[in-house]
Amino acid sequence: MTNRVTQLWLPGLLTFALSMISMELAQKFGPAPHILSLDKGTPILMFYTAWLFVLPVAGAIGAYLAKRAGGSRRMMLLSSIFPVLPFAVVFMVAGPMGLAMGHGLVPAAYLTMTIGWVLAPGVALLAGGFLVQLISLRGSTDRTLSMR
Repeated sequence: MTNRVTQLWLPGLLTFALSMISMELAQKFGPAPHILSLDKGTPILMFYTAWLFVLPVAGAIGAYLAKRAGGSRRMMLLSSIFPVLPFAVVFMVAGPMGLAMGHGLVPAAYLTMTIGWVLAPGVALLAGGFLVQLISLRGSTDRTLSMR
């Protein structure tokens, strides 16, 4: 297998699978989502907090597997945020196209979906990826110092 497959695609797809499985489990067995709404009762943002607390673990696993395969820091971070990349592409391409074509997607709804499906999960996944980078960086400097 090529380096790209072992350093990005396999860890990234495993991170994606873990995040989607944990989302399904959070929806079925977890607590009710936190819903932010306006005074009219119309929901604006919906956060599955149990899912958001599991995502750093999934991001850390993806980053760790990318590192074990010899991946760079960039590959580690891409592997950790891999699950939100398809959502980001959809919201960056389909959202503006829908607005331009006159479909009823309100800009506020577009913004809240981006926050709920891209930004919040991306930050949680990235926290796990950064933690693995910090630990691996600390371990490499400890080994370098012990060799002297």
